[in-house]
Amino acid sequence: MRLITGVLMALAQTVLMAVMMQQVDEKYIGRLNGVMMPVFTGMLLIGSGITGWFMAATSIVVVYFTAGTLFLISSFISMKLPLNKAPVQQLEAPAQTALQTDAVKL
Repeated sequence: MRLITGVLMALAQTVLMAVMMQQVDEKYIGRLNGVMMPVFTGMLLIGSGITGWFMAATSIVVVYFTAGTLFLISSFISMKLPLNKAPVQQLEAPAQTALQTDAVKL
């Protein structure tokens, strides 16, 4: 069970890091990573504790069904997230170019 949880957390972290690298300005990536890593670690510990209690109160079938249901719900929610196709650096590039051409004209 913990192996599956670890694999899913690694997968989620990899996907979130890839999205973060594309969507967040490069000067904020380290700060966001510094916030996300302790949150992931803390939630992994809390989730393991809740899973142990839930497993003792029910059966492993119920635990796996609940985990699968939560995974599907979160997948559907994440599909609805508005993600830009172009990275932040490319979106800001035209504005910087316009400023540079205005500076050259002065």
